[in-house]
Amino acid sequence: MATLTWKGEEGSEDTIVWKGITFKKGEAVECNDPVMYDKAKNNVYFDVDGERPEPPDDTPIYPSAVDVSSQRPVPKPGEPIPTEPITPAVTPVTQKWPKL
Repeated sequence: MATLTWKGEEGSEDTIVWKGITFKKGEAVECNDPVMYDKAKNNVYFDVDGERPEPPDDTPIYPSAVDVSSQRPVPKPGEPIPTEPITPAVTPVTQKWPKL
């Protein structure tokens, strides 16, 4: 498991909060977030120990914009083109006015 240690800065506070995790100056904290690990590794104020954590398997995978249409489904190559259902023409209703 990876651990991150915040070195702190001179004249700074003794604790910081990053992504909801509180870091005390000089105290190692376990890290399960691969993005946080990568950012801390390139940050001069953090010491990183251990291997990079793997992302969890339940990470949501979002479909690409090619597969999703904001208007309506689009047929893939080779699929039949859906047609709009045909609705009968609407006959206007006329109102008869009473004669005076």
